[in-house]
Amino acid sequence: MKKIYSIILFALIAINSNAQTAGSLDTTFNHTGIVTTTFGTHDLAFGIAIQSDGKIVAAGSTDANPNQSFALSRYNTNGTLDTTFGTGGKTTTDLGSSFFGSRAEAVFVQPDGKIVATGHSAGGTGEYTLVRYNSNGTLDNAFGTAGIVTIPFNYQAYASALQPDGKIIAAGTGSGSFAVVRYNTNGTLDNAFGTSGVATTIIGSNATVYGVALQVDGKIIAAGGTSTAFAIARYKTDGVIDSTFGVNGIVTTTIGTSSAAYSVLLQLDGKIVAGGASSSGSATIFALARYTTTGTLDASFGTGGFVTTTVGSSSSYALGISLQADGKIVASGYAGNAVALARYDANGALDNIFGTGGIVTTSIGSGSISSRANAVALQTDEKIVVAGYTGISTGTEHFLIVRYNSINTTGIADISDNIGISIYPNPADDLINISSRNIIKEIVVTDLMGKEIYSKEILSREPAIDIRQFPSGIYLLQVKTEKNTFNKTIIIQ
Repeated sequence: MKKIYSIILFALIAINSNAQTAGSLDTTFNHTGIVTTTFGTHDLAFGIAIQSDGKIVAAGSTDANPNQSFALSRYNTNGTLDTTFGTGGKTTTDLGSSFFGSRAEAVFVQPDGKIVATGHSAGGTGEYTLVRYNSNGTLDNAFGTAGIVTIPFNYQAYASALQPDGKIIAAGTGSGSFAVVRYNTNGTLDNAFGTSGVATTIIGSNATVYGVALQVDGKIIAAGGTSTAFAIARYKTDGVIDSTFGVNGIVTTTIGTSSAAYSVLLQLDGKIVAGGASSSGSATIFALARYTTTGTLDASFGTGGFVTTTVGSSSSYALGISLQADGKIVASGYAGNAVALARYDANGALDNIFGTGGIVTTSIGSGSISSRANAVALQTDEKIVVAGYTGISTGTEHFLIVRYNSINTTGIADISDNIGISIYPNPADDLINISSRNIIKEIVVTDLMGKEIYSKEILSREPAIDIRQFPSGIYLLQVKTEKNTFNKTIIIQ
């Protein structure tokens, strides 16, 4: 028995040497967790999407062409460029000399694999611009004119979403107002929405939509800011403002002396979470607010419905947010010159098992070179992927993709990426923690003779077992989730 114990202990120590923690860089991604991609001299990624096959699409802009252009890149799950996309994994779309200043701000992947990039170009006073690509990165000639749709709308689109019927929502600003536009599947304006496809809403001054989300009933949530406040508006499916939400369809929230929301998500219970930044004097920090389905601040979240977080010693902005399957909220952006993430429990408290006290910062290269995450997405295994840009040297920026671990993988951590369950530490002498992608329904511990010594029914993704009452030895741990049952050997010291 002592020999068997020693062999298992040695194996577990070997596994522990490769252990990773929630918020750590995922070294299975380009060996470092970090990928940079060069198009030209100034390459900036603003949007990210995960395909159904796990490949990662980033979208933004580049000066590689005669004019600043849309730029997209696609990566395999290990972080290498996908050479089946565009040229060597990259593609650019030059919208012509009259469109100088073009860039993609958001991107999504249709169920058929086609990719839609949404942003703006600077023809005349500014134009909403959509470009649709085939799955191989070529322009989709069935969309708009040779894959491109533009409408003069006095400035910029920052967000987009795909309806279940295939129609496309783009949102941003038009003449200082919230502007939401709906397109048919072929890129033409949907005349059944708003006025000839366009819905605008005046909210204070300089109102801009930076994030958009679709409710299950088809209503549209547009989130952004005025000159001083978070601003949320809800529209009916025909583009008419929804008067049952907030005050005549609008909610504004000032956090600090001024604030703005840069992204939005919907929880499964229909509550709305907006992420952005709050300023008081010279300091700017992460800010999140949660609203009920009627548009009131949700008092069960943070303090009075909002949360602020100081990240690092410099100004910080939360530019993207995403919702984990367990209800935790991941916010990404930047703090000073570093990529910054914060993870929150469902009640708005920082998640202390993530990074350091719920916060992660990642400096890329020299500390004087700016790096930022402009968008965040979660893989099916809940690894966290952010897209943005970093400077390789002064005066240059290139696409930046960073992938982080979402769950602790200490001890017997990597049962399987497909299973998504972690057991740590192992060996242990007081508590054994379990972290699972799926809800755990029951835990059973037996000795090597098969005698049950512990059993507990639970409904949790991250339970812990108090093992201090167990004698030292080797045991079998059975974890029953809502989908499957897993067995692992544990050692109690």
